[in-house]
Amino acid sequence: MLGRYLADSLSLAPDDWRLLREAIDLLAQSIIAVADEMLTFTQFYDRFVDQTYADRLIVQLDAATDPMSVAPKLQADTARRIVADFAALPQVRVTDAERKLLLAFCLYWWSAFARGYAFEISIFRDLAKSGIAFIPHNYRHREERRSFCDFFVGGFAADVKLSTYFLAQARASAARCDIYITRLFDPQQRIWNNIVVLSEQAWQAIDGETTPATLEQVTALLKEAACLLTDTPRWVVISYERWKTMILAKQQISGGTTP
Repeated sequence: MLGRYLADSLSLAPDDWRLLREAIDLLAQSIIAVADEMLTFTQFYDRFVDQTYADRLIVQLDAATDPMSVAPKLQADTARRIVADFAALPQVRVTDAERKLLLAFCLYWWSAFARGYAFEISIFRDLAKSGIAFIPHNYRHREERRSFCDFFVGGFAADVKLSTYFLAQARASAARCDIYITRLFDPQQRIWNNIVVLSEQAWQAIDGETTPATLEQVTALLKEAACLLTDTPRWVVISYERWKTMILAKQQISGGTTP
């Protein structure tokens, strides 16, 4: 499953995504011996991948005219170096099978990191270009990349997510923000649509009617209406462009200075 994700994430069906996330969550707490230390896979990734390569990638993405277009190559170039690093780490005492799982775990999170920050940088640029007032975290600083949200807008905490995984039933209750900018794949047109997922409180702040829907129905309905997801807790989903128009109008009413 991890191999299929790294080769072509679009080939995964909804059930595949669920199994993949369950596998990653289980691997995260797996323990390995590194020299005289015992580290979880998560701790290993943080020390040997994130601390080594993350800052450099962020600088490269920030310097790119189109971060989303260069992200796959930058991610793949670094992935090859990560594989080479693994071969040169004799202090990691694992079996061949464990080494393969650890490497797959690290490559999964590296891919998610590269694609996720390329998307975030693109969104931040677009929000600024659109004239929307917002307060972003500083993604160039490692500690700020760990902040509970990516930016504040309209008095609400907001996050940029590469996929709608956070809406899964098991994860919904753990949502910490009221606004999420993310993407939803349209299987009919084979394209990604940028969407905004809002808590009911954040939606009420900008008003509007909603149409009850499941997540699978959203892409067909977004052109005509905002969608009220029928799961609990409930979320309102609207197109990214429509949300920008609504939040910009509200900010202009307040003088255009309230992020």
